[in-house]
Amino acid sequence: MAFADLKQDLTSVTSGAKINTYYRPAPTPGKPTILLLHGYPQNALMWKDFVHEIPEEYPVLVADLPGYGLSTKSPSPSGDSLSHSKREWAKDIVEAIDVLPGSPTQLIVFGHDRGGRLAYRLALDFPERVKAIGVLDMVPTPFMWGAMNLDNNLHKETRASWHWVFLSAPRPFPETFISTQASFFFTNIMRGATGPAARDRPNWSNWAYDSINQYTDPELGYDRVVGSCEDYRAGATHDLVFDLEDGLNPKEPKRVFKVPILALSSVFLRARLPVDEIWKSVGKEGLVESYQIGDEKTGHFFVNEEPEEVGRRLREWLVKI
Repeated sequence: MAFADLKQDLTSVTSGAKINTYYRPAPTPGKPTILLLHGYPQNALMWKDFVHEIPEEYPVLVADLPGYGLSTKSPSPSGDSLSHSKREWAKDIVEAIDVLPGSPTQLIVFGHDRGGRLAYRLALDFPERVKAIGVLDMVPTPFMWGAMNLDNNLHKETRASWHWVFLSAPRPFPETFISTQASFFFTNIMRGATGPAARDRPNWSNWAYDSINQYTDPELGYDRVVGSCEDYRAGATHDLVFDLEDGLNPKEPKRVFKVPILALSSVFLRARLPVDEIWKSVGKEGLVESYQIGDEKTGHFFVNEEPEEVGRRLREWLVKI
């Protein structure tokens, strides 16, 4: 079992999704549950070593996002991808949490990449449940799309984030092309976004293939590719609408988040976007902490590349909130 000390559950929820989780209760009650959410193209296994960085007095819950890993969710019958919007995902995750032993009520949500988008949507839609959020190597969705324009160094960000456009293309184009060469596609996605230091380490293939294998599985692979494409389609449509309605507008940002925010980011993202400025523009004054993880040899997957540094930042933050 990937998480030897955690109890695994597969929970059916109202939407028809099945949410796979791993749960470690705290030895004594009273602490909020730390919810770990992975990004693209990973799954819950990205956290299997990192959970040991979390103080034992905190309960820990690790989830596969709907449509990723061992979680399943069918696309919207209408074809509009609403099923994979972060608003619908948030409902799925909260419903799955509510049937766990002890039904954790207070959450500290720590999300990487796509998981960070779900983390901040949970904070907006379930403010009574979310005590704080950690957002790793990402900025709110409208700020990403807003940076993809001609004025930004001749579409520099569009080229860097090409997969946002490709994966959000109409079905079944991206999933069909990806599935014919899944190993090639995802191996290169993982290698390309990993820092050069970690790529040369012997353990790279261990955590990288935890991600790749879900897409090359002969029985589950195609559905996982579909799920990830639906995620990005929702990110190009519904997520944008919901975020803009809530005030996450790059042209006129509002301080919509009332909870503490820990924003961690790589050198590469910070070179492309003003990460600190963005999060401080939408968070409550004095409640946003933003730090770089690693150096120019550290990539997007810094939870796996530099787990000790990420763990230290998390622990330092936990004692303040």
